[in-house]
Amino acid sequence: MKTLITIAKKAFKPVAVIKYLFFPFMMAQSQGTVDFSKIVKSETIVAQVETQTSVWIGTNNGLYQINKSNGKFVHLTTNNSVLPSNHITGICVTKDENIYASTDNGIFRFDGFSYLLISTENANLPTDNFTSITCDENDRIFIGTKSHGIVLMKNYKCQTFNQSNSVLTSNSVKKVYRDENGIIISELGNGNFVAMGSSNMILINTNEPYDLNVIAKR
Repeated sequence: MKTLITIAKKAFKPVAVIKYLFFPFMMAQSQGTVDFSKIVKSETIVAQVETQTSVWIGTNNGLYQINKSNGKFVHLTTNNSVLPSNHITGICVTKDENIYASTDNGIFRFDGFSYLLISTENANLPTDNFTSITCDENDRIFIGTKSHGIVLMKNYKCQTFNQSNSVLTSNSVKKVYRDENGIIISELGNGNFVAMGSSNMILINTNEPYDLNVIAKR
């Protein structure tokens, strides 16, 4: 059985573009409860996560960062940030509150101080076309791709799992997410599901219980 322990040796190259935290469009809402619908308006919400201070909303027209205490918000697009595409496909937040957003043209990261673009130009990624993104309790990033399987990223080092080196039955990944047990689940393009723990990857039936010991959380 293929494992998820080994990380690819190719290191993350120096990033090409970093923009520091000078938001171009900081707008104020009234004090009190924030009405996200008025901020996002008619755009399609794809994903949403929260940090201690902000709500991040991914849409079909860029990213929104909304201050939870005062309603001020930033609308990030390809025109005012390093966001590689306005089509957000997923968002996740790590324990240290780094924000990762997947798009159909690369990955956006915000560490609280600077924006960062992660792509095939500065990381050993198999593609820039991503369908979703999530992370586990160990801050490992799991990214679904349209046609290249699943990418595991840790400290900017990447390993790709596909039909040739894992139990994946399709290289098309519809969605990756973390379930209530902390297990990373991937829905494949052919309708199969894969569960990924800290050491193993197995095919599962989501309608039946799966053995947590088999995928060895730690």
